[in-house]
Amino acid sequence: MKSLNCQRAHDCLWMTAFALCFLALTLVAQDVTEPNSDTTAGAGTEKLPATETKIDPAAKALLDGMEQAYANLKTAEFSGTVKVNVDIPNEGHQTNQQFTSSFSAPNKFRHQVKDGLLLASNGGEVYIFNEEANSYLSLDIPTRKVEMRSLPIIVPQVLQSQNPSLLFAISKNGFREVAEGFSEIQKGPDVALDGKSFSELTFCSDEQESELRVLVDPETHLIRRFTVDFKPALFKGGITNVENAEVVVDYTKVNAKAGFPETYFAWTPPEGAFNVREAAGAARPEKPQSNLQGVPAPNFRLNTLDGRNVSLSQFKGKVVVLDFWATWSPPSPKLLSVMADLNEQANDVRVLTINLEEDKDKVETFVELKHIRIPVLLDDDGSVSKSYEVKTIPQTVIIGKDGIVQKVFAGDSSKRDQEIEKAIHEARSRK
Repeated sequence: MKSLNCQRAHDCLWMTAFALCFLALTLVAQDVTEPNSDTTAGAGTEKLPATETKIDPAAKALLDGMEQAYANLKTAEFSGTVKVNVDIPNEGHQTNQQFTSSFSAPNKFRHQVKDGLLLASNGGEVYIFNEEANSYLSLDIPTRKVEMRSLPIIVPQVLQSQNPSLLFAISKNGFREVAEGFSEIQKGPDVALDGKSFSELTFCSDEQESELRVLVDPETHLIRRFTVDFKPALFKGGITNVENAEVVVDYTKVNAKAGFPETYFAWTPPEGAFNVREAAGAARPEKPQSNLQGVPAPNFRLNTLDGRNVSLSQFKGKVVVLDFWATWSPPSPKLLSVMADLNEQANDVRVLTINLEEDKDKVETFVELKHIRIPVLLDDDGSVSKSYEVKTIPQTVIIGKDGIVQKVFAGDSSKRDQEIEKAIHEARSRK
């Protein structure tokens, strides 16, 4: 059985690299950011300027060459694999997905991950299609090359972790935007791959949360391999026995002279496909987010940090909110602050925050450092989180006054606090 540390490490990587793209069609349509309609930047490129990022001369020359190569790209085919690797002694996890993509300047493209989402643009609109759910979302896209920040937000969210080469092809000055997020960029020794030598760029950050390594074809100045190393971030989060933790986008085929028929980038929704944007606010059967919804909440008894014993049953007749969290989960501190506010708002609502299998001293230090002002329960052996089917952190469970689970929220969301407040209000209103 996979240990908790291995699961945490894999979850951190998976959520960082893939969660956004697989959750894209679960967003409420009106919450999706549109591009800036006033952006009219042309498809030209500018040399990378001197910034606070420290770039050695050889790296800057290589970056300028890549910027120019992608700006001049007229058509292209990119295909390869996206791998997530997590290695812990005596354990490990690897996920391997294949993708194909095509591009025609300035902004027509198709990107397809096997058994995943289709992301495509006909030059005026971008489409995200989920074949399994037969649902799609369409958004306007600028008709000329613009910076990444001016694209519909879903586009860079998907491509930055699955197909960065395509993202650089459809955006203006993309490498300059990437460089701004790092403190230092260096050119390393050339790397041999499949009998050919490739130039290597290394991007480092002061926070040491991740390292980016890019292999570049010296002839075409296009990306051959794109690697994000998350091992430092996991170390920083307390997972110290990780030998390897990375996401690798490996381009096995790059064709910069591809040709496409006029209708190649046209896309029509399949018959019966659900339009997320048009149906926003319309009635649609709600799929339970957990097998727990509608059943009695499992009782438990846990100790707080100060040694007090607390059981779920002692709050019978009240609405109870369970917040499962961990120090290594980035959204947890913010949600804990929200939970503290909710716990002080009504006498018939009680919030119980439950830490997952972490050392007591570490949790105490975290609580003091983050100024957490709500009692914390310790799930030392993970039995409570198991009974509540916790697979993603954070997870919030709303239990009605009758002891029945009303709602389960897993993962992070920009409007999670409003969603939780709404669920609490509904639970309080039930007799």
